[in-house]
Amino acid sequence: MTVQCCKCQKIRVAGRWMSNEGLLRGDISHGYCPVCLEETLEEFHGMSQAHSHDGRAVTQTAPQLPVADIA
Repeated sequence: MTVQCCKCQKIRVAGRWMSNEGLLRGDISHGYCPVCLEETLEEFHGMSQAHSHDGRAVTQTAPQLPVADIA
C-alpha cells in the first residue's frame, strides 16, 4: 500500500518521502510526512483564539499531544 502525505502529496517509498512523480499505484493511505506533521502541529498549537457558537472570541490553550516518530 502506498502512503501519501495529505498536505504536500509526497509519497513514502522504503521509509523515505519523495515527490510523487507518477508513482501512485494500487491502494493509497494518507498520513503526514515528518515536515508537514511538524508544520501542522505548530499551526495547531499556535492557535490561541477560538470562537464560541455566538461568535464571541474565547481564549483557549491547545492541548499538548505526544508526537510519534513516523520517519
